[in-house]
Amino acid sequence: MAASADDSDHNMSHTPEPGSYSDNDATGASSDPDGERSDSSDDDGPSSERASRTGHNTAAPSLADLEADDSDAALLAAIRMPEINDGEELRSGFYTVNPFLPEYSPEGDAQLMAQALGLVKGKKKNELLLVDLLTTREPDQVQAARAVFNASNKHPLAKMVKKKTRSSFKRLMCGLVLSPAEYDAQQIMSSVSGVGTKESVLIDILTTRSNAQIEAINQELLRTVSKDLVRVIKGATGGKFKKIVAKLAEGNREEFHDLNPDLVHSDALAIFDAIEKKSGCDEKALVGIFAVRPAHHLKAVVRHYRKVTQLVHRRGQSATHHFDMLLEKKTSGDFRRTIKALIAPEEYLAECVRNAVKGLGTDDSLLRRTMLGARLTPLRLHLAKHAYFRLFKRALVKDIEDDTRGNYRRAYRRIAATHTGNMLAVKLREAMHHSFRGIGASKAKITHVLTEAAVNARERADVADAYVLDYGRKLSKSLKSSLSKHHARFLITLSTRRAAVDAETVKKCKKAQLIDIFTTRRSVELKRLAEEFERMYTKPLEEFLTKKLSGKFRKVILNLLDAKRTVGLTISEAKADELAQQLYGAGEKKWGTNTDVFVNIMARHSPQDLTAVDLAYERLRQKRLTVAIKKEFSGDTRKLLMACVDPINYTCDRLMASMKGLGTDDRELVRLLAHRPKAEIEAIKAAFEVKFKKSLARWIKGDTSGYYRKALLSYIADISLAPVDKDADDDEDNEATGSGDGLGGEDDGDDDWEGNPDRPPPTFHDDYDDGASSSATPMRPPPAF
Repeated sequence: MAASADDSDHNMSHTPEPGSYSDNDATGASSDPDGERSDSSDDDGPSSERASRTGHNTAAPSLADLEADDSDAALLAAIRMPEINDGEELRSGFYTVNPFLPEYSPEGDAQLMAQALGLVKGKKKNELLLVDLLTTREPDQVQAARAVFNASNKHPLAKMVKKKTRSSFKRLMCGLVLSPAEYDAQQIMSSVSGVGTKESVLIDILTTRSNAQIEAINQELLRTVSKDLVRVIKGATGGKFKKIVAKLAEGNREEFHDLNPDLVHSDALAIFDAIEKKSGCDEKALVGIFAVRPAHHLKAVVRHYRKVTQLVHRRGQSATHHFDMLLEKKTSGDFRRTIKALIAPEEYLAECVRNAVKGLGTDDSLLRRTMLGARLTPLRLHLAKHAYFRLFKRALVKDIEDDTRGNYRRAYRRIAATHTGNMLAVKLREAMHHSFRGIGASKAKITHVLTEAAVNARERADVADAYVLDYGRKLSKSLKSSLSKHHARFLITLSTRRAAVDAETVKKCKKAQLIDIFTTRRSVELKRLAEEFERMYTKPLEEFLTKKLSGKFRKVILNLLDAKRTVGLTISEAKADELAQQLYGAGEKKWGTNTDVFVNIMARHSPQDLTAVDLAYERLRQKRLTVAIKKEFSGDTRKLLMACVDPINYTCDRLMASMKGLGTDDRELVRLLAHRPKAEIEAIKAAFEVKFKKSLARWIKGDTSGYYRKALLSYIADISLAPVDKDADDDEDNEATGSGDGLGGEDDGDDDWEGNPDRPPPTFHDDYDDGASSSATPMRPPPAF
């Protein structure tokens, strides 16, 4: 996610009040990433001919007037360049892949739903399986499975779910069974029926749905009550609130992504004309802007508005600099709440969740409506979590967790999971929750999530990021409190980004570790390492290494840090012969050694290229290149150049050194194994067994113990800690789990999580995401929408 939401600052020094819009507010999200900006004008939109008088001493300045004022050059630069990239990250969304469920198919899910409801002979009701199916499948997938279920069973799915569950859990499950349009239509009709209208329901739905979603609601209302959405809204509301919600109900909001600075400026001046008067407010002009423009555009307009009014004030005009102050002064009630929700939907969602869980009891209706709506736009929900932390200094999911119990709690955990790493964090939380109650954690489940279920380094890092965002506690702290020393260190290392681990290792400046890092990392990883090192220690990595190292060793390391090594096999046999001839001429052919030739070739070519050169050297001189390096160089420089040619062999030597003799160097063993791609692990295992006549797994078994041993063996794919019984409940804690509100319960042991030595060969996944060529299979594809 480009300036990804995952990289947002969790510790903002300034905390705005809920509903305020500072220059540091999170970017708003456009609901439909495929939407196009509408070219049609609207009668309620801002007039192209601006009124000549605004109730002030002079007219509001035009963009040309502002540009012509040389005395305000710095301010004009800020005005002329609003955050034009605000909408860029909104083009990508998240999707949740639940690695604990079988691959999706409508027929398979329908059978699992029947099993979860206890309709399959010999199978007990399994509420957690039902929760997984309804919360982590896409809404369209649930509806396809629902259709198959209805066709193959006597009673429809909605009726059976209602019969088999109860209380708040029942209402949540029934809401998940319905299509989003069905659920929203029911909520709207419920809000306008009876005495009075629940305006908050209309605001929640109409301000956070895309045009396509609003049209689906409209079609559902036509099918069920023979009224369109606009007619229903107009019949139940009045005044200026009626104008804005009726406009939203038309489903004609613009859905463009890229910001237009001229349009931002024009809308800011239109708002200036509409509300910067001595008395009154032009609601029609405000409706024409706020009910038409997308959220990220409105946020840019609010920021821009403040800068425009600052300049107006400097010219002698009276102006209110803060838009939220002006909004409080000029508008009121539901009309004002609607505008706030349109400007900052993430902050509005965060406030809704907070209102639902704060105080005594839980407003289940508000919480259910907010979360079921938010899950339709995962990126917006993700940003809402950041907004919740920023506004209230609390974790959104943790607050929901504290107010709910049992499978009702589990359902909200999964609804709030916006991506695969987030879903793994949910499983990790449930496995560790024992330790938080003082009973002990499920160590096998924790290990399985980080060593097997998370298939690559990115997912493991996402787990750590999601954990702290959802639960307000660092994953490393929870692991330390739940596991033994070495077991926790290994899992913490796995869940920490590789660049950070490498930067901490480089800071120690041990040459053996420098050799491993600089010969096994690709150029893109070394660039990340340099950036992370400077971020962590506020000094350039090159400057640090220049000061700490010396001689030929320093020259090779700095050339490798220059990050110009090729990736994969890039040279032909003729080129390999040419490079071999150059190395021979710089070494064995002459008296002394031309170090620069060796350094330039070793630091610019990948291990695959150097292997080809090694074979060419053998054809030329009947000896391997590594033998020539041993003859021409000595000490750490010799080890470094040999590791450039054969990094796998060097890694095997370091692994053996960490385990051989009295005691085990667990820190080094963990560092050497963590973050290796699965394909590289397999290569290391094969080379290790050939070189030392004993498998890596046997050495690990002999030098480690307990779940630390199991974690290492699971990571190198020697055993599996995955549950043998796929139907077994993954129940949490010693908490009650039988019913929706947590009544009843089952024992949660580790009996169904056993090591499986007959595990089939693993599917290799590339741990990198920079587009480099790889024979590894790609990451999981997104589900069909």
